[in-house]
Amino acid sequence: MIQQQLMQIVFWLGVIVCLPTFYRFVYAGSALLWRQLFPTRNVEIRLLDQQHHLIKSVTIKLDRRDGKKIVDLIEEATAKGSTK
Repeated sequence: MIQQQLMQIVFWLGVIVCLPTFYRFVYAGSALLWRQLFPTRNVEIRLLDQQHHLIKSVTIKLDRRDGKKIVDLIEEATAKGSTK
């Protein structure tokens, strides 16, 4: 009985330790699948200036092969913008 409980504890500890790694693999795989199903071709970037109440927007039309590049650029820009 004690041996079975120890095995269950070891099993659940292993599951808890492996979940973050498994989650990252599933997240990366679903991102690749999502980009194949719904390619990013038109990207609109908006700049909001609250002091002057201006909204400027730029629309970028991309080739299907450039979808990953623009996603990487957006992630990099948002990461730099959040550090300010």
